[in-house]
Amino acid sequence: MSPRVPLFVIASLTVLGPAASMATANGDFCSSAVFRRTFPEGLESMDYAYVSPELLKFGDAVLPCCDHVLKTGGGDLGIPLCQESPHQCRVWAVRVFDALATPAAMERLSGVLKTQMEPRVLIAAIVAFGNRRESAVRPDLLRLLKHEHMSVRAHAVHVLGVIGDRSDFEPMLEATLSLSEVYQWRGAKGLEILGDPRAIEPLRKLAGSTTNPTHRRGLEKNIRRLEAQSAGTQAR
Repeated sequence: MSPRVPLFVIASLTVLGPAASMATANGDFCSSAVFRRTFPEGLESMDYAYVSPELLKFGDAVLPCCDHVLKTGGGDLGIPLCQESPHQCRVWAVRVFDALATPAAMERLSGVLKTQMEPRVLIAAIVAFGNRRESAVRPDLLRLLKHEHMSVRAHAVHVLGVIGDRSDFEPMLEATLSLSEVYQWRGAKGLEILGDPRAIEPLRKLAGSTTNPTHRRGLEKNIRRLEAQSAGTQAR
């Protein structure tokens, strides 16, 4: 696989070998030149973000380092980018969990949904599970529908739509209606993906009440697609 693989379609690239054994045995790995170079490597790419395959070769040995970055921002490890933008590096630690995809990494990724409150970090984990259509995190996503930040709520609605359990419709709709128009389009898309025809009338009311023509057109598109899905289901 080319190292220039878009982040959200990366499968597990983990290759456990001598390098991983050396890293595990070396308690200074997190502050090593190798980690300082490989952790931000893809993040600094001028092309598009990717997690360094060289870093992933160390397997679960990188997890304590990413735990540290998630907790502190990573600036104390001597990574210039983390010193400049600790929030960006916290998000990147979540991306590494996602790309590594070992059981231990996935446990940490799930833990992010339970323990983190910083919106950008949470959204990175929400998106990662959405790409996997991971139904096990539904309880966490439902809880995040009450998060104080609208962007987190919107992403949670979207991913619940992708997971596709229609018993989640009512809290998804409630969360979508709580959003400002800046974020509401994502919630509406989640309802469209869920495919529950009960969303048609509430979305129609939203489309009728907005004064933003771009937002109205987007909602009308969601409605048409839901109507088409409903008609197809009834025809079968």
